[in-house]
Amino acid sequence: MQASVVTIERLELVLQRLAMVDPRRLYMHDGRMKLPHEWDDDTAAAVAGIEVHEEFDENQAVSGCVKKVKVWDKRAAIIDLLKRRDLAGKGEMGSPDNPMIVRVIEIVRPAPAPPVNQETSAP
Repeated sequence: MQASVVTIERLELVLQRLAMVDPRRLYMHDGRMKLPHEWDDDTAAAVAGIEVHEEFDENQAVSGCVKKVKVWDKRAAIIDLLKRRDLAGKGEMGSPDNPMIVRVIEIVRPAPAPPVNQETSAP
């Protein structure tokens, strides 16, 4: 049995797959979910887990099925890929020296809540 060789290129390919996953590729054109052996390599690599719950009728025949597919964290993969390509290492995050990482952080970070006005007006 030959051991699998892990290279930087292979690891970077995995990060690219996670960062660019398109969940629409899990489904057929009519909306039914594809079977795992029908997924392309990029989609299959991005899947973190599958949960299937089948419901049975009184004759023990399958009467319904719920399928859940979880994909790996896309945001984390994008940031890891930027760091890997040294785009996050050029200047402090959020600095004018590194405008690309500033924009990515703005996109993936949720907007802050608006401030609450503490003043109350008397009638």
